[in-house]
Amino acid sequence: MHNESLLNPTFESVLAPLLKGHFEEKRASGYHYRSETCYLKDLDRFLKQEGHNRHELPKEFVERWISKRDYESSKTHSNRISIIRQFSEYLLRLGISAYVPSARLVQINRDRFVPHIFSIEDIHRILYEVDSLNSEPMSPLRNIIMPEFFRPLFCCGLR
Repeated sequence: MHNESLLNPTFESVLAPLLKGHFEEKRASGYHYRSETCYLKDLDRFLKQEGHNRHELPKEFVERWISKRDYESSKTHSNRISIIRQFSEYLLRLGISAYVPSARLVQINRDRFVPHIFSIEDIHRILYEVDSLNSEPMSPLRNIIMPEFFRPLFCCGLR
């Protein structure tokens, strides 16, 4: 999505003015609200595609939209739920009927990530291999640059 459409999005569903109002409130509150705008546009497309024609956000539409998609990570799924929670709360503040999914659905399971800690032997083997690189016609400075590149990664903990 282009930067311009993230800064001034257009919506087409029956809730378009409300989506725009929510977006403008977030921006006026100091949020960049760029990646979040993609989720709002996705919700807008979904509402239009589903033929939603009421000025409310009923539970059955919300639950269908927040159902986990096969290709999406738990973080992306959580972000989608968070966005619709915020939009639903905005609608409620305006006196418009809206279903707000439980906040418990937004929690991400972060316990799955296990970092790999290199042993001293691992580091020695990697640096040995990097130091053993040869120059090649397509990359004539590889044997000079790669050792210089890898040492700060290991010594300074850079990623």
